[in-house]
Amino acid sequence: MNAATLAEIARQVLSPVEAPASFVHSQLLGPDEPDSDDVDEWLTLDADTARRIADAGGKVVLRWPSLTLQAAPRLQGITLEVIVQGGDAAALEASVQSLGVALARGASVRAALAFGDTGIDCYRAAAATRRNLGTAVPIRARWDGPLDVKGAALALTFGADEIAGPMAPPKQRYKLAQLGGPPEDGGKPSPTFVESLIQAAGRFPARRR
Repeated sequence: MNAATLAEIARQVLSPVEAPASFVHSQLLGPDEPDSDDVDEWLTLDADTARRIADAGGKVVLRWPSLTLQAAPRLQGITLEVIVQGGDAAALEASVQSLGVALARGASVRAALAFGDTGIDCYRAAAATRRNLGTAVPIRARWDGPLDVKGAALALTFGADEIAGPMAPPKQRYKLAQLGGPPEDGGKPSPTFVESLIQAAGRFPARRR
């Protein structure tokens, strides 16, 4: 990444967020995922799956593109991780504006996901969302897509105030805590490592459940 380019992106954010930065153990639902009572949210990409869980009385987060939010299911128990992205400035602006309209109409949004094909796309999406929507909704960067956990923590500099993704299971965390243990996994980090990255970004870490 070019430092000048990153500085330019950072300047798109009108003012830094003076608040704790949250992190979430967010796990994508899948047939092979182990049961865990340490997961803060279960995420699905499929509306039918979300409906089944909600109908059964469970809670689930459904990922949904901002431009088609009017078609998102509205059921008790379903909140949305809304994708904000755009291949150019106009498309990104349209994506952010669609989210703003949905929020004004009462959409149940857990977080705006700053997303794109590359890390810089994610940072641009975070900056555009912060500039246009302020603190109306948590702005999230995930570490299970284009970014690893270090890249997601860097997004806190560009307007994000929440980072999310799968964490190391408890047994792995114990090994990571040992002197001379294995290195942290950028795709499944320990909570302690996530907290240290948030602190390095100049923010106070708070786990969101």
